[in-house]
Amino acid sequence: MGKTLGGFAMFSGLRQAELAGLAEIAVRRNFVKGESILVEGDRALGFYLVERGRVKIYKLSPDGKEHILHIIEPGFNFAEACIFFEHDTCPASAEAIENSSLIFFPKDRFLSALEKSASLAMRMLGSMADWVRLMAEQIAGLSLSTVEGRLVSYLVVLARKGEVPFADGVTITLDVEKGVLAARLGTIPETLSRTLKKLQEKGVLRVDRSNLTVLDSEGLLEMLR
Repeated sequence: MGKTLGGFAMFSGLRQAELAGLAEIAVRRNFVKGESILVEGDRALGFYLVERGRVKIYKLSPDGKEHILHIIEPGFNFAEACIFFEHDTCPASAEAIENSSLIFFPKDRFLSALEKSASLAMRMLGSMADWVRLMAEQIAGLSLSTVEGRLVSYLVVLARKGEVPFADGVTITLDVEKGVLAARLGTIPETLSRTLKKLQEKGVLRVDRSNLTVLDSEGLLEMLR
């Protein structure tokens, strides 16, 4: 387990002895697609690393509408900030969107390990700073007034993650189902489908199921301005 933990960005650079100590308190948990991991308002008992699969972090509005805050990919962590909250409750819910293998760290035992390691404490601070940056980027994206603009912003991020240029002829494969993507963009599946159709009719994008080919990158980027 120690070698596995060393592969996570959150724990990179820690000494072998520190990784071995973390391995002693880590618990591997498996979740099937659609299974709840955390529920908003529940007591935070610890935090998770995603070893395999993907997890959505979301909140429900008073009318029951789901707002996806983030999709956690393998190699990343979530809910670590919850263990420091005064009332130690979860501010959002988490659900597996694929069959997933997670590594769980119980709150009390992890905090005890944290008190003994300055390097681990610094890694935790860095992890939470990354979350602040991600949320700031997402808020900036949602501030775009149109679904078209938010979709283009999302595609630009996907291209960057895939290390390909956002340029004419590049095909970008959606990393989530369209229903999940719609919620993440702050809209509904029907509106997302109409938006994709509209972009295709404009000749700026070709849609083939989950594969979107950029036909006019300048035209798409203009929607962000």
